[in-house]
Amino acid sequence: MHSLLSTIDVADEPIVNRAREICRRDIEGDVTEEVVRHINAALGTDMATAVLYAHFESKLLAGQQGHHRPRHQRDCGRPLLVAIVPGAFYKEHPQTRGDGRELIELSARHDWRCERIPCESLGTLAQNAAIINDYLRDQLRCYRVILVSLSKGTMDATMAQRVEPELFRDLIGWVSVSGIPRGTKMADWLLDRWRLRPVFKLMLWYHGADRQAVQDLRHNSAEQAERASGEPPIPMVHVSAFPMRRHLSCWRARLWYQRFRRDGPNDSVVMLADMLRLPGVVIPVWGTDHYLRGRWKVSQAVARIVALLAGGEAVDDDSAA
Repeated sequence: MHSLLSTIDVADEPIVNRAREICRRDIEGDVTEEVVRHINAALGTDMATAVLYAHFESKLLAGQQGHHRPRHQRDCGRPLLVAIVPGAFYKEHPQTRGDGRELIELSARHDWRCERIPCESLGTLAQNAAIINDYLRDQLRCYRVILVSLSKGTMDATMAQRVEPELFRDLIGWVSVSGIPRGTKMADWLLDRWRLRPVFKLMLWYHGADRQAVQDLRHNSAEQAERASGEPPIPMVHVSAFPMRRHLSCWRARLWYQRFRRDGPNDSVVMLADMLRLPGVVIPVWGTDHYLRGRWKVSQAVARIVALLAGGEAVDDDSAA
């Protein structure tokens, strides 16, 4: 078993084993979004989720995911900095762990520094991209930098890369944790229901947020697809949750999951088929939702990925097993 894969509960083994068999015997060629939609309609969302998980699991174990092998930079004497791009509401709702505090605390045990980029908790993509690039421009002078983006932070960082790609070429690597690479149907649901507009405006006012910050999150717009599909010139690792309904951690997650399940597998925020078109390595985490709560310790896994990237090892090579 790959050291970065989560364990499968005994109760979940039958559906995961069946999904593995479907991938091996019943699917010709690669798993595609069309295949996922068909399985979702014919066999249900839990099975479609399990098939997607089995697909990424097999690629990880076989080392077949496209990626750049990490490279040692010339100035390897510089210290290593892990820079966290926080998720939305990380100030207002720290219980979601979108502030990266666990990784910051864990860094005390390692020989690298870790800090949070001071993004706006409810900022637009343009606002946070400017903050990220200003930060990187300053820190890259002194440090070798690995970027760790959390949830919406992945969209912020993707915009930052699009604005100043030369900064990202100097990174050691990029780890996206529960990233939202192509937007979320949450934004579509909130923006497209005219009856909710008074409540929506009140929410924006209460949180001091700009409507554009939500508009930026629309799912799968042409602009989102263009940003998310661009090949980064550095190693990129996506850590993504693959839950069945019973794995969801709170009533809000169950509510959003239920709204989106007709469209396919989701972690209550991200449509999981979006991961199929992303560059880099996908590490699927079975049995947890977008917030990655459970026995799988996300901060420890990210620390392991950081060590592999900093040491010049590819995450899906046999050396990681």
